[in-house]
Amino acid sequence: MQTARETRAERQHAHANAGFLARGEEESFMKAMWHGQVIAESDRTIELDGYHYFPPASVRMEFLQSAPKTEADHRCPHSVQFFNLSDGTHSSECAAWAYEAPRASYVHVAHWIGFWNDVELQR
Repeated sequence: MQTARETRAERQHAHANAGFLARGEEESFMKAMWHGQVIAESDRTIELDGYHYFPPASVRMEFLQSAPKTEADHRCPHSVQFFNLSDGTHSSECAAWAYEAPRASYVHVAHWIGFWNDVELQR
């Protein structure tokens, strides 16, 4: 599995150059588990409104397929894209999401992946 690792200094430099400090950013290691498989792991997750978001490079994207957008998805102010999970044996509808064009308060998680439903997050 591919994961992206950065040092704390690199992360701070990236945030400084982006012109913001991410609210709620965590420094702890997190894993997203689904049917006994690690589908994401990172020491750079961002917690926002009770959800942990993973950098795209830390997610095993081969398990995610874009879900068709619903009317509610189109009304989302952050332009949400949900993903179905599948490994050929198991599947979970809309178990992950990303914000494609978030408003200012969510811009630091743009294109990062959040999980819920039957995806278990572990520290």
